[in-house]
Amino acid sequence: MAASLSRKFLAGLGLSPEQQDAVVEQHQAVLSDVKAELEELRAAQTDINAVQKQLDEANKAAKSSSVYKSELEDLRAEFDAYKQKQRAAETLGAKKAAYTDLLRQAGISDKRAASIVKITDFDDMEMDEDGKLELIVKILA
Repeated sequence: MAASLSRKFLAGLGLSPEQQDAVVEQHQAVLSDVKAELEELRAAQTDINAVQKQLDEANKAAKSSSVYKSELEDLRAEFDAYKQKQRAAETLGAKKAAYTDLLRQAGISDKRAASIVKITDFDDMEMDEDGKLELIVKILA
């Protein structure tokens, strides 16, 4: 423990009572300034701790937000793929129905038309606004 600054200590150094009073007053002024600065630093540390806590919470929220954003983007991509798959299935169904109708108009029985539809490649066939197959329309035109 550090030695305390007392009048007895100062008298032991050979200081007069007036000199001792001056040293004690100066020492008390310095101690008051140091205590005030210590209180300011403690208040600043409390503020820093509060700001750090807010920063940590904001970073956590931002991380959470980016995770949710990523999940949302993944779900949107899955949904878009699902919609595209459904549109393709609907288009294929419409193509098959139009082709089946065309085969029936040509006098082919339902059983034979179903067999023909099963082996037909519909990938290159397109439908016009009227729901008719374009390749067939071009051939018949």
